[in-house]
Amino acid sequence: GLGLTDYVSIAGWIDQPIELIAACDLFILPSTDGVMSNSLFEALGAGVPVIASDVPHCREVLKYEELLFDPHHVERLAQKLNAIGNEKLLLNKLQKLSFSRAEELSLDWGAKAIEIIEGL
Repeated sequence: GLGLTDYVSIAGWIDQPIELIAACDLFILPSTDGVMSNSLFEALGAGVPVIASDVPHCREVLKYEELLFDPHHVERLAQKLNAIGNEKLLLNKLQKLSFSRAEELSLDWGAKAIEIIEGL
């Protein structure tokens, strides 16, 4: 095995995942397709540190190399997850980077509405 059973839980399909996502220490989005997943935004919005596959749509959202991994190298991902599980400073860094991206991506709808109305 990859030595991740102490750190990883695979829940399968969940209708309302936000409570589970918010309770996670780390959200991992392994994807090789070109489809953007709302779960990436949900995890960022819940304040959960995120790592995702280094594919165009995830790279655009996350930007930072530290938040990305090659989805074709499972062993390297396992090593990264073990490092995150064993090094509190690494998890803290991922938290800070994820929070930074969440802040940059958030939108104040009230301010946007005022901007639009004033522009009329």
